[in-house]
Amino acid sequence: MDGNRARSISTESAVRDACVRTLCSRTTVEDGIRDASASLGRRLGVYCSSAGNSKSNPGATTCEEVTTLKRIVVAFVLLLSLFAMTSWADEMTGYISDSKCGAKGASDSHADCAVKCVKGGAVPVFVSEGKVYKISDPAKVQDHVGHKVTITGTVKGDTVDVQEVKM
Repeated sequence: MDGNRARSISTESAVRDACVRTLCSRTTVEDGIRDASASLGRRLGVYCSSAGNSKSNPGATTCEEVTTLKRIVVAFVLLLSLFAMTSWADEMTGYISDSKCGAKGASDSHADCAVKCVKGGAVPVFVSEGKVYKISDPAKVQDHVGHKVTITGTVKGDTVDVQEVKM
């Protein structure tokens, strides 16, 4: 065996071994996870071995393909998490009234009274479908007192944490 061929075989072997160590056997703590993952991989036809696509295992997925698949799965999970978090925000339509009048102030004809009451010290509230909600940050709705609005935010008990107000 000449020197170049020996170095080539030794380099290929080192790369193959690094791939196996990295993807298939991280630590002893992960042994159970690795075993379960390998079992699932075998059922799906995915093999992480030093052989890669070998003659004895045609069609087997290489370590690089496993890494790519893992990245795709992680990206997909993160994307789903993002959608789940944005779906927690509620969108409700109703009136910004005052704490004195509450649900009675949920009409266009009450707009002037709501403005006067809020200027007089009453706290703005949000009235939707007859239910009166406190507003966590009244400054966000100050310009909309007496108006019919659509609020995007989260409801916690009887309080609305307003993210956005649209008329």
